[in-house]
Formats: sequence, C-alpha cells, structure tokens
Amino acid sequence: MTRSYLGYVSSQTTDTVTLTGFYGTATGGTAISPDPVIGGVTYRVLQFTATGTLTVTQAGVFDVLVCAGGGGGGGGNGTDFHGGGGGAGGAQASSLYLDANATVTIGGGGSGGNLNLGSRPTDGNASSVGGAVLTTGVAAAGGGAGADGVGGSNSNGGSGGGGGMEASNTYGAGIATQGNNGGYGVNSRGAGNGAGGGGGAGGVGGNGSSSVGGAGGVGIEINTWIGGSSNFMCGGGGGARPNGSGGSGGSSIGGNGASTANGAGTAATANKGSGGGGGAGSTGLGGNGSGGIVYVRFRV
Repeated sequence: MTRSYLGYVSSQTTDTVTLTGFYGTATGGTAISPDPVIGGVTYRVLQFTATGTLTVTQAGVFDVLVCAGGGGGGGGNGTDFHGGGGGAGGAQASSLYLDANATVTIGGGGSGGNLNLGSRPTDGNASSVGGAVLTTGVAAAGGGAGADGVGGSNSNGGSGGGGGMEASNTYGAGIATQGNNGGYGVNSRGAGNGAGGGGGAGGVGGNGSSSVGGAGGVGIEINTWIGGSSNFMCGGGGGARPNGSGGSGGSSIGGNGASTANGAGTAATANKGSGGGGGAGSTGLGGNGSGGIVYVRFRV
C-alpha cells in the first residue's frame, strides 16, 4: 500500500511501519513555567486542577500522571467514639498515544461527615485522561471515606479510609485498589482511644492506639516527574483522638485528625487528592477530602 503516516511519505509500496517513542504536542490546563528540565530533557508540563480539554496540536506520545479525589474523614458518634481519616485518591502514571483531543476529568474530594448529626462521609471521585478504560486512557480511583465513630467499616477506594472506634479486624480498615490500605481503630470504646488513619498513595494508614490517632499514609513525591522542589500528592487523612493527639495528615497534605473533644477534622490541602481528617465525639465533623490533579507532559 502507499505509505503516508506521521509525516512520512513514500512513493513506494511498503509494509506498515509502527513508529513509537515520538512525543506529541498539546495545550490545555496551566503550563508550569519555566519548562522543567528532568534528567537532562526539557519538558512542557500541563497541570489540570479542573475538568477540561487536552487540545492535541500534534499527534504523538504523552506522559500522564493522574491523581483522584481524596475521601472525606469520618465523624465521631458519641463521647467515646471518633472517626477515621479519609483515604487518598489513587495515583496512576502512564504514557498514551493521542491523535485527537482528550477530556481530562478531575475527581472532586469527598465530604466529611458525622453520623450522629445525620451525615456520612463520602468517597472521593475518579480522575482520568481520555476515558476510564485503561486501554484508551488512564484512570485513578477515588479515595475511600473514613469510618464513622461507631464500629462498622469504612470505604475501599484508591486508598482505603481509616477505621473508626470498635472496629474489628474484619471491618476496620478500607482496602486499596491502587494505593494503600487504611489503618485500624482501637477495638474498644473510650474517650482517649484513637481511630485509624487513611491510606496514602505512598504508604498505609497508621493504626489508632490508646494514646494517639493513626497518622495518614504518606503521599508520593512527584518533583522527579514534574520538576522543581519537593512536592507531594495523594496523602491520607489522620484519625481522630482527643486530648491533643489526633493523627497527622500524610505528607502534610492530608487533613489532621481532631485533637479536642467534639473537635472537627481538618480538610485536606486543595488539589492534592488527599483524605480529610477524622472528627471526634458527638459533634465533630470529619474534614473534607481534596480534589484530584492531573499532569500531562511532552518533550519540547
């Protein structure tokens, strides 16, 4: 057949040739400035913090780093029960060949809740580039919500949510599909017992104890992928434990667990795909998880 593909034109009849490793070009989102030099190679890195369109101006290969929204922190439910931290959004990195525009979907973070006040924490939402099917795009699963203060399970997700109080090994920690599992809460009621931390993309959530809430699992450092100084995404939320010892958020981007009686967990850092901190006691709301983020890069 006559060959005319990717700028190559032949007057001869040739077999089909597959060309790989050639970067395309595109616009969309916000370009990181100046263009980072990574491993001696200059890249254009496009950052998306809201759903939008990657406009392909030249077909080719694109590297993508996708982080989903983090789960909301669980709330307390009575003086002796405290909520688990939300799980981080899942993180996926891959390379895609694109010859047409692609939708970049940014998953929102889950809401914190308090069962005693009539609300449940919610899971984070998935992020994707070019669709949710891995053969045509790259997708990351949303983080699991933290457990409510009284027993029961939390949610599974990109990273699992942390366990609440009186959470057995069967029900305590959310299971991760892409990141890491959440930690267990203390399997006994008590005003001073801690709930579990949510899992992070880089590590498991910490278990609660009689002296501290479980720490959120660490996120992943991405400066080697996007350039610049130390930068993390997808950390887990900390579990609640009153009296000054709530669990810390993973990599300082997950929300912190409540450390006072009836205290609220803090929200995760915006656009970091991280879990919210757990709330304490009867009226302590869990913190909100944060929305995800997507990076697309190509050589320039």
